[in-house]
Amino acid sequence: MRQTHKTSLHLCMVAGLSTGSARAHPVHSAGGRPEEPLTSAESSPLPLQSQSAELSLILIMLYCGMSFGLSLASGPGALEQDVAGSLVEEKDLFSDDSLGAAVKEELFIEVLSRPRSCVVKVNGKTVLYRDKLDAKPPPSYFSTHMSMEGTYAVVVHPTSGERTADVHATGHDPNGAFYGMEELLNNVQKGRIVAFCTMGEAALSMDSKAEDVFRALNSSYMPDLQMRSMFAMVAVKDGDVLAEGYNVNLDALDWTHPGYTLRLTVSVPKKTFKEAVCDQLQTPEHSERAAFCQKHDGYRGLCDCDNLVPTKYAPKPFEDGTFFKFPVVIMASNRPQYLFRCLSSLLPVRGLDLSRLVVFLDGDFPEVRQLLMLLGIRLHRHVVEPIGLASRAVGTRIGFNYRYTIEQAFNMFPDAEKLVLLEEDLEVAPDFLSYFQQTHHLLDKDVSLYCISAWNDHGYQHTVGDPAMLYRIGTLPGLGWMLKRSFFFNEVIPIWPEDWETFDWDVLLRLGSIRRGRDCIIPDVSRTYHFGFVGNHVNSGMQFAFFYDHALNTIPDVKLKDVDRMVFHEYEKLLHELVTTGTKLDGDAHTNSTSCKRIIPSDTKNQTYLMFLRMYGPEDTEPWLKVATCLNLWDMDSRGDHHGIWRFWYNGNHIMVLGVPFSRLSAFAVNNKDDVTVFGGKRSKAMRVAGRWPPGMRRDSTADRQRRMRLSAAALRINPAFISEVTENSRA
Repeated sequence: MRQTHKTSLHLCMVAGLSTGSARAHPVHSAGGRPEEPLTSAESSPLPLQSQSAELSLILIMLYCGMSFGLSLASGPGALEQDVAGSLVEEKDLFSDDSLGAAVKEELFIEVLSRPRSCVVKVNGKTVLYRDKLDAKPPPSYFSTHMSMEGTYAVVVHPTSGERTADVHATGHDPNGAFYGMEELLNNVQKGRIVAFCTMGEAALSMDSKAEDVFRALNSSYMPDLQMRSMFAMVAVKDGDVLAEGYNVNLDALDWTHPGYTLRLTVSVPKKTFKEAVCDQLQTPEHSERAAFCQKHDGYRGLCDCDNLVPTKYAPKPFEDGTFFKFPVVIMASNRPQYLFRCLSSLLPVRGLDLSRLVVFLDGDFPEVRQLLMLLGIRLHRHVVEPIGLASRAVGTRIGFNYRYTIEQAFNMFPDAEKLVLLEEDLEVAPDFLSYFQQTHHLLDKDVSLYCISAWNDHGYQHTVGDPAMLYRIGTLPGLGWMLKRSFFFNEVIPIWPEDWETFDWDVLLRLGSIRRGRDCIIPDVSRTYHFGFVGNHVNSGMQFAFFYDHALNTIPDVKLKDVDRMVFHEYEKLLHELVTTGTKLDGDAHTNSTSCKRIIPSDTKNQTYLMFLRMYGPEDTEPWLKVATCLNLWDMDSRGDHHGIWRFWYNGNHIMVLGVPFSRLSAFAVNNKDDVTVFGGKRSKAMRVAGRWPPGMRRDSTADRQRRMRLSAAALRINPAFISEVTENSRA
């Protein structure tokens, strides 16, 4: 049982004594900068009845004492907020003098949660520092500040006090923000110390997953975090909560009020290095692994003594005794835990030739180098770039990195006519290389192809049905793909933008001037899975909405079917056969308002059904996007079709959607009565705003935000009728 200790706390907001207002005194931040003060007009966003306000003030003063403080804390730590007449700078809050009675046998941990920053120190040394004033672009860039807000966690070694990992859950994504944090915390070694702090708004991303994460940690306050309130906690992985603090912001409903500062301190007895390392790693054979795991966290079975995975894998050839002859290149940055997950799935794959595997690292990151050295993987560091590239858009830098990587990889392997390109946030299927082994010859055989990809944009768990099935599509999916040397050097390099131009590499390769009417081969069930919740182009909300429920093949050595029918003329014949034998979905029986989910039968299996949509050309995609949103397919844009024909599975049946009159097979859009059966229409505004969502997953909504606002309203005795109005204003 966790004991609650008496602590020196001053957490209450200092309330103005005039009726109808509640006000807090600002505290100074780093460098003597005060948080933005409130004017008297700004401190009263909503009207309050005088008697209720006075009663609230009296109750607050009686509860908190003459210091006007509201104390919510547990654990042996000391927690405090500076109040009226106390303008304390951050260097005072985190000064070396504050170590007090802490001795060398203890770790003195300080956590500071503020509207604009999160800071964690151990024995006076900073292990986590995030401040909006250090953001790039400049502080005036609103979206940058918004993205920095939220909940931070930093993992600390129980002996050295050094940081071993950290993770951030943004505060403004209402769904999916905490999935990345949950994954890292699940992979933290037992006995590690984890410190949490919040910056600015953290409550708006507190979905059901976030509540589950903190309930599993035995947090008393975080699952019910109020808007713009500050939280801090120090806990032991698979152990006790050492200290926890919660600063209730009674001005939360004032959208101009930044919030208050919360400081949490706790002393933790040090462990010896032997106590911090499990018995399995205290052997000579695991000395290198143990050294790595003492410095770093978040590596699944690499440091999990209950389920250790190997660091070296014996090569496994294909069934014919050969190995994959083409280079496999992984593009990486400073996301070592992602890279380890990628390699953990790739290294056991049948057919992998380790001599033809190389990781291209954009920069010089010691943790990544140490990981690859431990695993025995070849590394190529890219540390030279054009002058001024660092200040350009993210897409420009990534594009330059792609060009550099592909050029250098082909130069590194001069005998290779093709290569496979991966990114560090991709997990691969057990037949990943077998898939390319069975299809790579199509790039030589058919000039109407320009890539082979392991990824299907529409390959969700509810829309796939056959891991042996292949499709042709007119867009480059990326996310694990093969290209030819001749295509890259003869067609792409001559038109590659200058280094200072802003562009995205994947958009470039999808241009008509590059594609020239050619297609890519993709599988029905993807051979890669995108798991990255943190990236330059994908945030946690996008990852959860578009990638989280993607299907990944788990069957080894799948024998692909109709491979040679993927060449252009044979594929056209295959489509013709499917259309002539498929069952047309009769539009006459359904109005435009009928759910497309009801149009597709659910009482049959392994049948081919045809749906015809109005589509006059490649840009006329609204009818398709309506179907895509309704069926929870990729609906961010139109992709994945072969000249106006989309293919996928639904309710256990093979579905073909044909655009009429754009598709070459439009003539088949008739039923037995010779009536044209064409669906049309556009998505409603509500459909466009909502977009796709993983089927069966709870979607947190405005109601969840209102629940948290009601907590703040209750603290101020506000009529709940105001909540809806405030919520609408916040959304606007």
